[in-house]
Amino acid sequence: MSIMLDRVQFFSIYDMSIPHYFERAEEVVSRYRSGWRASEVNDVIELYNIWLFVENGFSAKTWDDEVIEVIRGFKQDVISYFQCEQSSWPELYGKIVFEYRHFFWEIVDRFNIKCSLTVDGLRTAFVDRGRELSYVLSRQRLVSKYNRVIAEMLRDNEFAAEWLLSEFVEGREDGNKDRFYFPSSLSLEDREKIISDYLDQDEPNLNYVRLVLVAKKDTNLRLSDDVILKAKRVEKILNEKYFDPENAMQVKYAISIEDDASKPLKWVEYEDGTPILCYSKPIMLKHEGAELLHYCRYGFEFINRPGNIELIARKSESSVLERVMGLKGKFSYEINTAFRYRAAVSLLQMHGLYGTLNAAGRSVEGSVKDFYERHLKEEFGYPSTALSLPDPSMDWIAKCRVIAPEIDAIAKRHDHFSRRGSVDEELLQISTDTIRITDVHSCNGVRYYVLNGLPDDLCRLFYLLFGDQSMLAYVDPFKNQHSSFFKLLVEHNGEIAYDNYAEYQKRDINYLIDQGYLNVDNDGFIIVAKQVELFLLKYLYDYSCIPAPANKEYIQDYLNDMMAKGWVREDNYLLSPEERNYFEYYMYNSKYTNGPALRNCYVHGSNRSLGNEEAHKRAYFRLLILMILELLKIEDDLKFRNV
Repeated sequence: MSIMLDRVQFFSIYDMSIPHYFERAEEVVSRYRSGWRASEVNDVIELYNIWLFVENGFSAKTWDDEVIEVIRGFKQDVISYFQCEQSSWPELYGKIVFEYRHFFWEIVDRFNIKCSLTVDGLRTAFVDRGRELSYVLSRQRLVSKYNRVIAEMLRDNEFAAEWLLSEFVEGREDGNKDRFYFPSSLSLEDREKIISDYLDQDEPNLNYVRLVLVAKKDTNLRLSDDVILKAKRVEKILNEKYFDPENAMQVKYAISIEDDASKPLKWVEYEDGTPILCYSKPIMLKHEGAELLHYCRYGFEFINRPGNIELIARKSESSVLERVMGLKGKFSYEINTAFRYRAAVSLLQMHGLYGTLNAAGRSVEGSVKDFYERHLKEEFGYPSTALSLPDPSMDWIAKCRVIAPEIDAIAKRHDHFSRRGSVDEELLQISTDTIRITDVHSCNGVRYYVLNGLPDDLCRLFYLLFGDQSMLAYVDPFKNQHSSFFKLLVEHNGEIAYDNYAEYQKRDINYLIDQGYLNVDNDGFIIVAKQVELFLLKYLYDYSCIPAPANKEYIQDYLNDMMAKGWVREDNYLLSPEERNYFEYYMYNSKYTNGPALRNCYVHGSNRSLGNEEAHKRAYFRLLILMILELLKIEDDLKFRNV
């Protein structure tokens, strides 16, 4: 195999290395103009790469029109060479340096080179390098033209399962992922067998095994329950092998309900370095009836003051490692460490509340009923009805089966009310429409202002102000003290010297000044010029929405400006988009494949293990949390309606 020297290579129009290759390209062009012609395959592919620069609008400042015309002529040299060498292409392919091999298939496809692909030819070319079949899969015309040949190659390629899972299961929001095309003659049965055989390997890649578990059945991939179960068992084996508890870092979560009447509502203590969230039992027990749900809102911090659920997964909280490590399913709810922490703590909070009330002869369910049946009716005139909640004597499975459908029943009633302004009981009873909590509309014309995609200008602001990779937080004398420029501004507004920034940083600072978010005072210090807008942007960055304000005069003009720029759009659902995703993850399995699907599991009489009492108990507490969140969101909706 030839050795890759410092040959010209075109990666993409966004690649920063393009100027680096101009000097080498000039050497090649100079030799070409002196009479040299490429006769070795790697030289020919280098001509193709130089041609790609000009084809995509790039040229060195020293290249005049004559040089550019010479480079444009490389195209015909490349085509002529490969047309002459088509009969012996497997041998030719073996001479290509590794970095250039994918260009061979690009050239064959792009210029329609009459290169006859056969199973024997492909096997010869890819002997001991089966991964390179992926280069062919990235060329749609080749896959279509050599449908059966490529299908046969895939059936016994050890990497085919990874390509299938990468294309049809893996999700990449940045779009930076190779696109693979698969022959139509590779049937669903073939695809399932390829993945099943992959799971039978001695040591399949754990990341891809996990993708099998979150695959969705569709026209491209339809894995049987047997294959899913096999993947689950393989994952367990690999987890035990790679993640030995003795070598793992354990994270502990703890809460404590304290009797001390002198203590505040909540505080934090530490035991052997582990934070313990402490709550005052006397204050907890003071919240009776409907007020207990307000205690959950503020004491447990289930919902913040503007009205968004705090328990959702927020992308803004993902660390760099969480963003780049592992493979994520395109049908998976994206979970990070912060989400896991809040999910674990909220269960502990409900467990503690449940036990404390039971010991006092009360119940969480009683407060939930009082909130729905009495409080919403008396406070807002809401036409609520009797709520069916579990009897204390029921086992945990039975409790789950009672509460799960009630969440949707509450949702259906509020959607009916929101659309009509009242409830027609007879119409509601005969309605066969399935209304989930994620479908419910708001009583108000506009309930949220939500992200309208991510326009380039907003994306840049998010990155510069709030991103943990923005270099604007890295400035003397505050280097390595703050994870974002926003946090630096909050702590040191008016203390950051403009001249302490390097020139490359000043370009971004100047952009924020030009946009009106910052100013430089007479002493040369940076000050925030648009405080309200900055905090609205931060909220939008964290929650992907801003609740419609009760005090419209205060920030409505700012929201209107965001709408005019195309940054946000109006939304009239009870839950924000991210809150709807949160409920989808926990309740159903229509959108996400990695969630517990609690509603579907219990309402449909799933054959869950009857012996796993602790798991059913956790499921019940989670459903109870979801119902409390639903009722608090309905209360907010009714409050806003009456403003």
